[in-house]
Amino acid sequence: VDDDNNGCVDDIYGCDFSNGDGDPFPDQGENYDHGTHVAGLVGAVRNNSMGITGVAPNVKLMALKAFNQNGATLSSLIGTVYYAADMGADILNCSWGATGSFSNAEATAFRYAASKGVISIAAAGNEAISAHTFTPAAYPEVISVGALNSQDLLSTFSNYGSDVDFVSPGGDGFDGLDEGLLSTVPGAYVEFPGTSMASPITAGIYATILSAFPNLSGSEITDLISRTS
Repeated sequence: VDDDNNGCVDDIYGCDFSNGDGDPFPDQGENYDHGTHVAGLVGAVRNNSMGITGVAPNVKLMALKAFNQNGATLSSLIGTVYYAADMGADILNCSWGATGSFSNAEATAFRYAASKGVISIAAAGNEAISAHTFTPAAYPEVISVGALNSQDLLSTFSNYGSDVDFVSPGGDGFDGLDEGLLSTVPGAYVEFPGTSMASPITAGIYATILSAFPNLSGSEITDLISRTS
């Protein structure tokens, strides 16, 4: 029963917009490593003598699933944005996107999230091109995050340009490097590279600042990080 009339039945941990149910755990045959890896970078538990720690280990995570084995539809992706905004999320991490996929409906969803005070953060993309047309990161309401390697240089795969707001660790495979970020997958810990990994690192920083200064707006946190990074 949809007791709270939010369009998602029994949504205890989040919602699955790809299959239309309240269970965000992937169904059999679906790839579940990517989202679990991203979640660990944000909020893996600290000081439990296991694996890794997330950037913001005390965070509350809302799992919103838009992908299945066939990919994601625009409506399922947009559904996650509206759900996050309506259910009171403070920060929305989007480790997904595509080049040349601007959509008025998608842009409107992120404007709606911003109007509800949600800080939206997204991967800038892994095509080594200008991030100008990579959405949702390129929307003005979204913080766009590129990737750095261990040499403090832009990762060779990372999109770039004035539309990228921040860069965070994302690994690389250039000049002898074989780097990824270690994080959680079901039953193990593995390394993945990508702006998908840099984005939750940045989201975790926003969450940490917001936990210490809960009255700051998203733009104030962005200004604080810009001036101190």
